[in-house]
Amino acid sequence: AENWAAQWSGVLRNNWTMEAAFADYTSRIDVGAFQKGPLLNGAAIFNQADNRYYNGGAFEGYVARPRRQFNAASTWYITQGPRSHSVKAGADYQAVESGAQFDYPNRQLYQAASFDQSTGTMVPLSRGDYESGDSTSTGRNLALYVRDKFQVTPRLFVEGGVRYENQSGKSDVGAVTVKAATLSPRVSGSYDLGGDGKSLVQASYGRYYVGIIQSFSDGFAAVPQQTNYDNYVWNGAEYLFSNSVRLGASSFRPNTDLRPYFMDEYTLGYQQQFGRTMAVGARFISRGWGDLIDDVRSFAADGSVTREVVNYDPAERTYRGVQFTLERRFADNWSASASYTYSQTRGNHFGNTFTALGDIVDAQCRTTVDPTVGTAGVIPCAEVQNGSNKFGAPSYDRPHNLKVQGAYVKPLGPASLVVGGVAESISKQRYERSRTFNVLRPGTLTNAGPTATYYYEPLGSSPVSGMAWLVDAAVEITWKVARSYQAGFKSEIFNITNQEAQLNTSATAWCGSDAGAGCSAAIANFGKATARGQYQQPRRYRFSLILRF
Repeated sequence: AENWAAQWSGVLRNNWTMEAAFADYTSRIDVGAFQKGPLLNGAAIFNQADNRYYNGGAFEGYVARPRRQFNAASTWYITQGPRSHSVKAGADYQAVESGAQFDYPNRQLYQAASFDQSTGTMVPLSRGDYESGDSTSTGRNLALYVRDKFQVTPRLFVEGGVRYENQSGKSDVGAVTVKAATLSPRVSGSYDLGGDGKSLVQASYGRYYVGIIQSFSDGFAAVPQQTNYDNYVWNGAEYLFSNSVRLGASSFRPNTDLRPYFMDEYTLGYQQQFGRTMAVGARFISRGWGDLIDDVRSFAADGSVTREVVNYDPAERTYRGVQFTLERRFADNWSASASYTYSQTRGNHFGNTFTALGDIVDAQCRTTVDPTVGTAGVIPCAEVQNGSNKFGAPSYDRPHNLKVQGAYVKPLGPASLVVGGVAESISKQRYERSRTFNVLRPGTLTNAGPTATYYYEPLGSSPVSGMAWLVDAAVEITWKVARSYQAGFKSEIFNITNQEAQLNTSATAWCGSDAGAGCSAAIANFGKATARGQYQQPRRYRFSLILRF
């Protein structure tokens, strides 16, 4: 990766400032064989006897993600009568690319009935001579914003603003894939109850759009990779041309009416200061998502599966939370803080990209393992994919989270000693009783190929019982060695009490009865941990040498 940046700021008048910045970031990964294969100029050999590639790697090429960004902003400080205003306006522009090229080594792939790695001999079948070409999509993002922060009364402060964003994207052949514009308002305010700055009520509202990621445009690539080739068949003495394979671009077409999804956030809070160092606070947060993006799959008249990316109206996601805080600012060599959060996340769409929601709801789904579901194991896929049990809490929903932390600093002559610790207790992850169903071809009992996951209960109804908790601690001692240089030593202990409680499970298969084959084992193993990663990490230590300057 290579990146560089430049920035400028200046005071143009006693009430006018400006700032600007430019950055160029390049990230590129080149992939190739560590050592060129000794046969056939390094071309890959696919052994059909064991389904493995030999004579080096199966592909070579690169992935590149360059980005350029420019932003500028200006702030004016204005006084109108008894009110003071801080007005800021700015612009942000980004140009991004997503490039890739994948080839077989030497742009050839040999097919062999068998291959002996020790002797380097094979029983040849055919050779493909591949065409090559890079695939690069592009994106442009422009944002303009303005906000005004002002004093309404001696106790009431308000900040309001609006942000305009324009996003466009093109595929690797210049076809438009993204064309969207959004306008998002934001407002916040605080009121000083006592007039002394110690009792504050705060509230805010904002709409925040999430830009459509560049990999979305990559999904409509029209330059095939490792796809088009001339086929040469071995006749016992040489490879003779047989045919050409030319596949077109993906039939997956962009929806240029697609809108970026957004989050609306409301907050209401109260803060109270006691003395010079202590403060408590409470804050309520409400978030709701809209225009969530998903791909919807369905059967075409010829039995093939079609796919379209849309803002899926049935998709839902909400968050509600309340947080209480206690803070002791640093004084007399120590500081501490504590917080407790109770929250709920609910909905039926929690993926960062595409989910199974809305997929193939025009078909029937079947399980041969559990005939208690539907009619002898057959149920509409609309119930499997979009039924009421798909609504609930995601695996990452942690209702309770308590955290306490503190630090103590002690000068020891030329040295400084710092002791710190943190303790946390948090709800464990959630899961639900489920089973994989096969999607049937319309009007038949024949498996179509795709699968779907059926929930016996609402999403997230079976959390791992109990709370996970841990205690970490650290000790650091440093010495001033010269001017602004410090040298020292730091030791840390993570999970001091060596808690190794179960946090999650992948054993979520279930049956409505233990009578079916495989059902008794599924029911007996439901909810059990099956991998080390589903437990808390054991006690760990870390020791560091420190040089600060």
